[in-house]
Amino acid sequence: MISRAKKYVAVLLAFVCVCMIFSPQTAYAAEDSSQHETVKVGFFAMDGYHVMDEEGNRSGYGYDFLRLMARYWDVDYEYVGYDKSWDDMQQMLEDGEIDMVTSARKTPDREEKFDFSRPIGTNYGMLTVRSDNSTIVDGNYSTYNGMRVALLNGNTRNEEFADFADNKGFTYVPSYFDTTAEMEEALQSEKVDAIVTSSLRKTNNERIVDKFGSSDFYVIVKKGNTELLNEINYAIDQMNAVEGDWKTTLYNKNYESIETKNLEYTEQEKSIIAQYSKDNPLHVLCDLSRYPYSYNENGEMKGIIPDYFRKIADYAGISYEFLTPATRDEYIAYQKNKEATDMSIDARLETDNYAETKKWGLTAPFITMQLARVTRREFDGEINVVTVWVLLIFGWLLTTMAVIAMRLSARKKAQKVAQEKAEEMAELAEHARAANKEKTTFLSHMSHDFGIYRNKKYVSSVGDIIDEKK
Repeated sequence: MISRAKKYVAVLLAFVCVCMIFSPQTAYAAEDSSQHETVKVGFFAMDGYHVMDEEGNRSGYGYDFLRLMARYWDVDYEYVGYDKSWDDMQQMLEDGEIDMVTSARKTPDREEKFDFSRPIGTNYGMLTVRSDNSTIVDGNYSTYNGMRVALLNGNTRNEEFADFADNKGFTYVPSYFDTTAEMEEALQSEKVDAIVTSSLRKTNNERIVDKFGSSDFYVIVKKGNTELLNEINYAIDQMNAVEGDWKTTLYNKNYESIETKNLEYTEQEKSIIAQYSKDNPLHVLCDLSRYPYSYNENGEMKGIIPDYFRKIADYAGISYEFLTPATRDEYIAYQKNKEATDMSIDARLETDNYAETKKWGLTAPFITMQLARVTRREFDGEINVVTVWVLLIFGWLLTTMAVIAMRLSARKKAQKVAQEKAEEMAELAEHARAANKEKTTFLSHMSHDFGIYRNKKYVSSVGDIIDEKK
């Protein structure tokens, strides 16, 4: 009866297993757990932002952003439209052919058609000319008049550039292109004099003569696609919380090295730099008493501010030499001596009036230092000498107590070591006494048993006694 019951149970379990295997719900769960969400991303060609080589390897700011976002979003990307234009991308998104596009700026027209994510970076418009173009001079807007400018179809920078030109008082002749690659080709073949693009494009054999219209850019999705937008925003929030300043990191990786190759000077700037050489360097002064911002270490100026200046000067090709005051008074004396000092790089000013009275010329601010004043809650704003003396005495007492505590600790340690040594020596002495006692007993037994040296007889081996004849 029991064996029959076991058979029924076995058959029932087998039936349940079969049902679970072929259950639609189970099959769906298995399929769902093994597959990621797939999102179609607009990946239009733009050097520095979307790049793909002949072997299909992708790179650029936009690509790095997508890969970084994938760390916080269980997603697979399908990259679409490398041969398409920016206008094509927007139309494809509106038609549902793709799910998202990055690098979009906000405009009233776009906000009617698309939903925008959290910001994913900041860019600006830039006007560039060929590197060898000496006719158009940076900031000299009379030389801009009549230049032929290439503009990208559908680019919001076009209107901003028109406003910029109107504001600066110069004229230009526009030409429109579908892709930035076509614009670059037109510039290098001298069909146009300049091109207007986003700073998200890498420059190639170009010189930036002006920048305008800084703004954030975003990921855009089709209007009403709230579910996808929420997933994108969640991933961006995680990146902001975990990845630090990832926007600057991505920008420096994809653009900084190219921009450093394109530093150009006006004729006036070149003449100023030419005045200073290794034989006649720019003499630079920096406060020695602001550690870690600036300090003198073994006759060399070190710290955040000197290192910052070195990067700027080396990048700009300026010859310089740091003055190395040994005391605060020597620093102040250098600051007053206009013959010895060409530049002071650590001025802290609340108003320009102070600089004007000193007849100083000022640069734009290059670093911000935060200071905090820490006092007691009941502090009335007046520092008394008595308070200072109390603090000094209190500090001396703390130091004395610390020294006494250290000495007592050292003495206790020495006493403990001595006690352990004494105990060890006593134990060794006890072992020695016991060993000596054992030796005495052993020799006593040996004398008794073998009759050593008795009646002028010698032992040659155990149990063998030989008589010695006289």
